[in-house]
Amino acid sequence: MKKITLLFASLCLLMQMGFAQSRTVSGVVTAKEDGFPVIGASILVKGTTTGTITDIDGNYSIQVPEGGTLVFTYVGMKKQELQPKSNILNVVMVSEAVAIEEVVVTAMGVKQEKKRMNFAVQSLNADNLIESRDANFVNSLQGKIAGVSVTSAGGSPNSGSQMVIRGISSINPSQNNEPLFIIDGMQVAGGASKAADINPNDIENVTVLKGAAASALYGQEAANGVVMITTKAGQVGKVKVTAGGSVQIDNAVRIPRLQRIYAPGSNGLYREQVTGGRGPLIKEGEPTYDNVGDFLGTGVYQKYDLSASGGTEKFTGYASASYSNTKGIIPEDYLNKIGVLLKGSYTIKNITLTAMMNITNNESRGFGA
Repeated sequence: MKKITLLFASLCLLMQMGFAQSRTVSGVVTAKEDGFPVIGASILVKGTTTGTITDIDGNYSIQVPEGGTLVFTYVGMKKQELQPKSNILNVVMVSEAVAIEEVVVTAMGVKQEKKRMNFAVQSLNADNLIESRDANFVNSLQGKIAGVSVTSAGGSPNSGSQMVIRGISSINPSQNNEPLFIIDGMQVAGGASKAADINPNDIENVTVLKGAAASALYGQEAANGVVMITTKAGQVGKVKVTAGGSVQIDNAVRIPRLQRIYAPGSNGLYREQVTGGRGPLIKEGEPTYDNVGDFLGTGVYQKYDLSASGGTEKFTGYASASYSNTKGIIPEDYLNKIGVLLKGSYTIKNITLTAMMNITNNESRGFGA
């Protein structure tokens, strides 16, 4: 009898310990954006198969072991792992941003999933553009996007660029083979040469739409493809100021070697305006002139940037100013550029108003001008 009583007491003690090691936790799951209940959110005890979902009012109730952690998940919202401190645990879930690789902003700001688009799309972010440190961001696209060919007119600071996607569409010289350039939803006249005025540090990403089907978004002018440029916008948080500068030195890669043994002429005799012959030996101490080497100099490219970004849940702003000075290797060949970008967004309920102003002032002179 004593053994039975002792066994019964032990079982009661174990049951009490089991109940003491777990408790019922309940609460409400809501969305941060609108405060509405999240219906069907999944709640799981981490490391176990014990779980439940929220009802139509966002309520839930679940048994949680002592020291256990609850994992809250819902499609389109960030996962949260919380350890209950009491029997009541209310959770506010935050929307999760869609990965930029999965969504493409097309005409009129409409977002589409890349896998559902019926034409080829490729994107580059800001880091891919500025790593080349090219004064003309269009030249930075060369070799980074399949099927895109960028040709520079020369090494002068004032040389333009031409972009072609998947080869030329016409051999007619009057036919424009360049793609359509769109900056923040607005068409840019002048092609790649005009788009090059944008400060590379102000670009958030560049998306290239390939194929004739892309013209369905922008019309016949987009038959050669579309290059969509999205500039940076303000971010929620304290004002963040960024400053930077860079200096680049340019020299001619290859200069014809000057011979300093024979003077111009033929058959050992001095004659002016004679090519292909050999004149007399140049006397020691007689001056010689390197017309090409003395003509070309050292080019210098310097650029300075200053930007500020910040805002609240309702208003965000972005402002930047840049100055660049490019001196070519040819005398009196230079390009000075000043750029200012102001961009702000204001949200009223579900409506967002965005205003932008981009000012660029160029001062240039080419050789012989």
